Amino acid sequence: MSTTGLVVEMVIIGFQVLIWITLIVFTLFDYSWIEPTKLKDWGNLLSLCAIGISYTLGIVFDNFVNTLFAHWEFRSSRWIDKKLDVSPSQMRAYIIATNSDASADITRMANRTRLVRATSLNLILISVSSLVFLVARFGWLWQQAFVIVILSVLLTILAIYAWIRSIRGYFFYLVEFYNTLRKSNSQEEQKPQKQS
Repeated sequence: MSTTGLVVEMVIIGFQVLIWITLIVFTLFDYSWIEPTKLKDWGNLLSLCAIGISYTLGIVFDNFVNTLFAHWEFRSSRWIDKKLDVSPSQMRAYIIATNSDASADITRMANRTRLVRATSLNLILISVSSLVFLVARFGWLWQQAFVIVILSVLLTILAIYAWIRSIRGYFFYLVEFYNTLRKSNSQEEQKPQKQS
């Protein structure tokens, strides 16, 4: 996977973080001093700053979420092949060392899983901060709160489902690539021995 793809994924994760942080800040502090007409003149600079901040927040949040869920994700790999004698990290290192095409595919799948994992948690945080912002700034509005809760629950469930499916897909293909490459490499190592 290209570096550009990874940067874009980090910006997406960071932008999601920026949304719920902004909602929390606007809940705690007054935001009436912001004049949208004046911000229009600063649009390019603000966009550039938002991208830089989003990228940094994306890296920090991705590492934080990875720390929280890495153990669980690793344990979820056990259902694929109980007889594995190597860890997923060792399988990935082997794939990277032996086949660059397979390595690119596995890296792309791992990054996609990271993006969906972070989005799942960010959707929960955006939902809660949106609801708190709505109640703090406008009072309890049943219809709006109900819509936010229903949409939040649905989107979060979909994101968590996609995350679990992407984890299983990633580990399934990791094992398949690893086993195929090991078999292929062991057959190639045996060929010269048969000729001699």
